Amino acid sequence: GSGTQPIVASNDLGVTWANVRELDPPPEEEPDSLSGIDSLVLRATFEQEQREPFTCVEDATTLCLSDDRFEVKVDWRTNQGTSGVGNAVELTGDTGYFWFFEEDNVEMVLKVLNACSFADRFWVFAGGLTNVEVDLVVTDTETGRSKMYRNPLNQPSQPIQDTDTFATCP
Repeated sequence: GSGTQPIVASNDLGVTWANVRELDPPPEEEPDSLSGIDSLVLRATFEQEQREPFTCVEDATTLCLSDDRFEVKVDWRTNQGTSGVGNAVELTGDTGYFWFFEEDNVEMVLKVLNACSFADRFWVFAGGLTNVEVDLVVTDTETGRSKMYRNPLNQPSQPIQDTDTFATCP
């Protein structure tokens, strides 16, 4: 990156955050030491590459929705530093859900609808039942175009009602 973004860290497992230079190191450490930091976040901006067309392959962590046109994956992180990938469960060809911690505890539901006949778009609707950090990535396998939807850590998940991103009808 350009080096203009701050580097922030937490020494209380992500409850509070401060610029690295504002945190006092342990007495035995040199200034600017990172050994007393529990969590570190680097914020960077990346240009998103568009993937080549591919075939969606459904597995334990991947949903293939809307006639397998869209690949859906989820990553999550708690304020205790635990992280992982969502476990995918298909309900219908357009709808599925993810669980994170226990199989019978649904964390996120979503659907991708083909609205090409009247709106010239595919629609993504999702609802999270959590306050953990969630990155939901939906990728159009025919165009390679992706969209990431993020729920910030310790924030109640907001509904996703995206009727604009995937203007990728055949």
